[in-house]
Amino acid sequence: MQIIRETGAVLGRVNYQNESLSFANPNETNLVASVSTKTIKVFGKGQSPKILMLDCGIKYNIIRYFVNVQKVSHLLRCSRVTSVPCVGKFSICSELSSVHSF
Repeated sequence: MQIIRETGAVLGRVNYQNESLSFANPNETNLVASVSTKTIKVFGKGQSPKILMLDCGIKYNIIRYFVNVQKVSHLLRCSRVTSVPCVGKFSICSELSSVHSF
């Protein structure tokens, strides 16, 4: 228990009856790239305020809440959500500013 407190989560695997199973180390892959959107997506077009969301694997239900929030509460406003990929350099934000007004 002390090791986990000092170093964080520890990788491991369980072998069954001396079978050697393949082992993939998740620290060697870019997990954010595998769950992030691949293209720019706009939800709730024409609505305001506008939200720019850097997608690191967000659940669609969260986007749907921002777009349809008026149905939940009359005190809040619906929003336009623009989802951008969370991979590579952040030059995509300057590309967006020329296409969408934020």
